[in-house]
Amino acid sequence: MKKLVNDENAVSVSVGYILTFAITALVIVLIMGSFFMLVEQTENRVSYDEYKVYANLISNQISEMDRFIYSIESQGGAVNSMEYEVKLPLTIAGNYYTVELCNSSEEIIFTSQTPTSTQFRTPYSINSNTEIASGIIYVSHKNHYLIYDNETKMIMLE
Repeated sequence: MKKLVNDENAVSVSVGYILTFAITALVIVLIMGSFFMLVEQTENRVSYDEYKVYANLISNQISEMDRFIYSIESQGGAVNSMEYEVKLPLTIAGNYYTVELCNSSEEIIFTSQTPTSTQFRTPYSINSNTEIASGIIYVSHKNHYLIYDNETKMIMLE
């Protein structure tokens, strides 16, 4: 019996297995963590690129409306109302988002509704007496409209 208690021949094998298992588990956890971080960064990059495309689309449509209104009014005409359809996807990179027109900073702001909250801002410019109505829309369907109202001389996103 005394021989088994003081025998240390199998200790190194047991410790080796435990260390190998612990190191393997640690490596797997680190690889999984870096994979999930990489996926999240890719999702944010895709969201940012898509927001950029749609923000520039809206900015170009606002500029086009403004040029059209300016050219008609400079020739003595009047534009009673005008409407442009803005087709926006319901989600971008699987996330819902908002679109904000900010009159004070003259920016279009896309913001994702996620904990990381990816945001993209792009400026717009207008040359005529037209104003842009500040506001936020929560994209809940694909078709939204840029609407010009002659009475208020404002372009609104609805």
